[in-house]
Amino acid sequence: MKALLTAIGAAFVLGMPVWAGAQPYPTKPVRIIVPYPPGGPQDPLVRLIQGPLGEALGQQIVVENRAGATGLIGMTACARSDPDGHTLCTVTNDGMMILPRLRSDMPFDVNRDLVGITQLVHTIQILVTPPKSPFNDFRGMVAYAKANPGKLNMSSFGLGGGVHQLLEAINKAAGIKIAHVPYKGSGPAVQAAVAAEVDLAASTPQVVGPLIRAGKLKALAIRSEQRNAELPDIPTYREQGYDLGSGGWFALAAPGKTPKAIVERLNREVVRIIKSPGVREKITAAFGAPPIGSTPEEFAKMMRDEARHADEMVALLKAAGYKPQ
Repeated sequence: MKALLTAIGAAFVLGMPVWAGAQPYPTKPVRIIVPYPPGGPQDPLVRLIQGPLGEALGQQIVVENRAGATGLIGMTACARSDPDGHTLCTVTNDGMMILPRLRSDMPFDVNRDLVGITQLVHTIQILVTPPKSPFNDFRGMVAYAKANPGKLNMSSFGLGGGVHQLLEAINKAAGIKIAHVPYKGSGPAVQAAVAAEVDLAASTPQVVGPLIRAGKLKALAIRSEQRNAELPDIPTYREQGYDLGSGGWFALAAPGKTPKAIVERLNREVVRIIKSPGVREKITAAFGAPPIGSTPEEFAKMMRDEARHADEMVALLKAAGYKPQ
């Protein structure tokens, strides 16, 4: 008892808060920045988490869309926020792995200024085209592109992003040249295809599935190891003679100096939520893959393991003439 009183007295003299390590969290609403506009695949994913996470933390969860620069505007806002667990953001393999290797003007350091809470889900891309396009599958599109060089174009959610990467992988594998038309988000990029402003687009089953079923878009191929259970008529690239690998991933992150105890609590709550039966089923149906729910340590290891693939993709983008804007 005497030792405890001595320690408390010393802390008082030094002006240090005795119970600083036991301060409650959270003390105000928690903001999750989605660095893309509404209408893309990240927004509904975060909305699935929003309510249950708010209940678990005892605070409101506010979702804020901050789009632009292939996600960099929103990610930068997150990286520069107070590291107290009250600002989080969704991140992608594009923002964490590709753009830092492409750009010399990154506004933050992904390894220092952001910390991964958990990898949420792998993403699967479906290549789509307007209904009146003169081709009905990927092989037909390749044949058309070869017979009509320079005629086709494809929208994406931003320079260097996952769909831009897919486009350059298609160009290289098929020996064709499809022009790139970047938009400020997956939603606007897909709507450009619905309006026949572009010839091709790509996004997740969650985004393009309803449009395919409604006859507003025509599916050409799915970028995954196997067909999607919700859209079983769409063949994979591999079935059509092309191996373009798999898609990317979405994750949840916090500012880099966020206390470990807060990161670990957020990890426990978010993983519990995304693996709960109802949410797990919705994520699997929307993305064609079950949720991941990695630990912060597993997330960091995954980033290290993917470095070589990221280097290869960056080399492909640079060879295609990519220049950051």
